[in-house]
Amino acid sequence: MNQIDWKTVMAAVGVAGTAAFVGNMLTIGLGFGGYWQSLDPTVFMAWFAENFFRFLVPTVMSVLPFSLIGLGASVWFAREDSSVQRYWIGALGCVVVACLITAVYHLPTNLALVSQSMTPEEASATLSTWLTMHWVRVVFAVVGTGLSLEGYRRG
Repeated sequence: MNQIDWKTVMAAVGVAGTAAFVGNMLTIGLGFGGYWQSLDPTVFMAWFAENFFRFLVPTVMSVLPFSLIGLGASVWFAREDSSVQRYWIGALGCVVVACLITAVYHLPTNLALVSQSMTPEEASATLSTWLTMHWVRVVFAVVGTGLSLEGYRRG
């Protein structure tokens, strides 16, 4: 019976998880972002309040743990090859930055939208800023995916 090559498995999990994270983020930005902007702000807030915990949270959380576990394990497996490890560290760093943006900006803003505690004008302005900050997260996630692919290729 063959031994499992955990280094390769975790690298593949890191790449796949990070790429899936990018896919989710692009779907949110390109699909939902435009849809949300087409709605009246009060309808948008009602949609967001109804769907945030039921749909958006599970969508991202279904792939993000795989990304973090795979990338973290790949950093560890590459500990003796700094030329490869730097790609994994860079990829992990990019995903962590995207998560920090989420924790610092998006999560509090999402909860404010869910509570529907703002005026329609505030909701409209908030959505515009939310989407701008979202594209910053997307850039970090895309760069992280590219770095993970390079780490996989070189590892």
